[in-house]
Amino acid sequence: MSFHGIEYSPEMVANATTVADDGMPSIFNFPGGNPMLFYIAPDEPLRNEYVHKITNYGGVIADTEPRPSNQIILLSSYHLGHRSAYKFSFVDDSIEQGAVQNLDNYRFGYEGEADDATNHAYEAIKAVGSSPGRTVRNGRITHRFNKVKDDYILKQVRMHPKYRNSHKFFDDLANHPQLEGHTGNSIRSRFRTHLEPKLDWVYKTASDGSLIKDEHGQLIRDTLDNLPKTLKNRFTAEEDYELCQAIVDFNRARFFGAADEHGIVRDETGKPKEFDLYGQLTVPISFFSTLAKTNPMHTPNSWRDRYRKFVSRYGAKKYIDYYDKVTASGGVPEPIKGDSPSTAKAIKQLIGSNYRKDTQSALDEEISQLKSSNIDSAIIAQSQIAPEPLVKFIDRGATLESLISNAFFQVPQEEVEPRITEILESCSQDDISVLIEKLKATGFEPNFTAHIVMATNGDVAKMQEYVHEFLQRMNTQAIADPYELAQISRNGIWTPETDAMLCSGNPADIKRLQQTHDHDEIKRRGNFLKSIGVSVP
Repeated sequence: MSFHGIEYSPEMVANATTVADDGMPSIFNFPGGNPMLFYIAPDEPLRNEYVHKITNYGGVIADTEPRPSNQIILLSSYHLGHRSAYKFSFVDDSIEQGAVQNLDNYRFGYEGEADDATNHAYEAIKAVGSSPGRTVRNGRITHRFNKVKDDYILKQVRMHPKYRNSHKFFDDLANHPQLEGHTGNSIRSRFRTHLEPKLDWVYKTASDGSLIKDEHGQLIRDTLDNLPKTLKNRFTAEEDYELCQAIVDFNRARFFGAADEHGIVRDETGKPKEFDLYGQLTVPISFFSTLAKTNPMHTPNSWRDRYRKFVSRYGAKKYIDYYDKVTASGGVPEPIKGDSPSTAKAIKQLIGSNYRKDTQSALDEEISQLKSSNIDSAIIAQSQIAPEPLVKFIDRGATLESLISNAFFQVPQEEVEPRITEILESCSQDDISVLIEKLKATGFEPNFTAHIVMATNGDVAKMQEYVHEFLQRMNTQAIADPYELAQISRNGIWTPETDAMLCSGNPADIKRLQQTHDHDEIKRRGNFLKSIGVSVP
C-alpha cells in the first residue's frame, strides 16, 4: 500500500515494531492514520527510550534501513558521514509541541548531497505540513531569561552556595516551575555569564550545606569572603576504569555494526579494516546520559567533562592497560590525572617556536608589574625575542569585521554551530593548530580563532563552550563593543583580566578567581601560560 508517494514493502511492515495508541495523541502519522517510519540502529544507546516515545505517539520503528523505496527517517545520536541522519530532539520537540516539527532543522551536518532515501523521507514529512489540519512548526519555543528568573536563580544560589559549581544543582533548578523551559546547562550558563558578578552576598551555611539562622529565626547574610568550598565529587580510579571500558565497548559495537555478512569491516577501497583499540575513540553526547543512569554518582555533564578533559587525552585503552597491570600486581591504581604528553605537543604546535620552559628575565620583570592590565602586553613583549606567537587575545578596539568575515553571514544561522563543532571534534590533540585555517572557511578570522584558543588553553570542549556562548551573544545582544562581546569568563575560559589576576600572585586576586575557576582549571591555566613563556607565581 502507499500514501503520499510512500511505498510499504511486505518485509518492512512485517519487521516493524508497533505499539497501541493507549490514548496518546497520534503525532507521528500522516492524514488518514498511516504512521511515519523511523530507523534507529540496534547499537544506538538511546534506542529503547525513543522506540517507546515514537510508538506511543503513533510512529513505527522499522528494522529495514532507509532506502529510496521506503522513505524511512534515520535517527542517530551522532553524525554519520555521508549518510544523512536526524537528531532525536526532532522527536522530543514534536511531542512537546503536539505537532511534527520542521525535520530539516534537525539534520546533522553532512558531506555532499543527501542520499535519495533521506530526500524522499523529507518530502514525505513536508507533505504532512501541507495537509489540512496539520502544521509543521519551524524551530523551538524561545524561553528568555528576565529579571524575575534571574532573581530566583540568585536566591537559590545564595541559599545553596556550596553547590554553586554543581551541574546537578542547576539540573534540579531546571525542574522548578519558576524556570520552566530552561535546561540545567542554560541556567548554569546564565549564572556564570551574567549573574555571578551580582552575587555580592550569600546566606550563611553549616559545613553540611544547611542554612544557619539567628536567634530570631532569620537567615544570616554572609560575605563572599566566607564562601564555603564547593561540592566536588571526585572521580575514583574504578570510575575512570568503568568509563574507559564503556567507551571501548561502545566504539567496538559501532565499528562492527558496519561489518558485512561475513563479519568483516572494510575501508573505502574494500580492504579489511581492523578495530584500533588505541586510536581516537569518540562517543555521542547521549552516551553520557546512558552512563549516568547506571552510574548516578556523577551527572551526564560530569561524565562528559571527565571524558573530554582526561580520558580523551590519556587514551581509554591505555588507562585500561595501566589499571589492569597495577591491580594484577596487587597495587592500587590512581585516577587519571593532569595533561598527557599529547597535550604538551598540541601546545607546542599551537605556538610553534615560542614553546620554551625557560622564561626570559625581561619578560618576568614585565609580568611582575601586571595588576589589572591586559596580559597581551606580556605576550607581545615576547615577540621582541621570538616570532609572534600563534595564540594571543584580540586587542582592544577590535572591530567585528576583524573577527568575523562575510563568509560567516553566508552560512545559515542554524548551521553555524554544528559546522564549527564538527571541525573542532575532527581535530585531534596533535593537529589542533589547523583550526586557524579550517575555521577561516566558516568566517572566523585567524586572530579570532587564536583568541579562542588562548582563552581556552586549546581545550576542544572549552572551545565548544566558548563558541556556543559567543553565538548566543551575537543573537541576543546589541554589538556595541566587539572586544567586550568576545570576553567570556567562566570556569576554564579565561580573559586578559583574569590572566592578569592569576599572574599577579595577589592572594585577594586568587580568591576572586576561585569564585569562577576551580582548582584544576587554575592549575591548568598556570601550566598553559608557563608553556608560552609567561611567568606565573
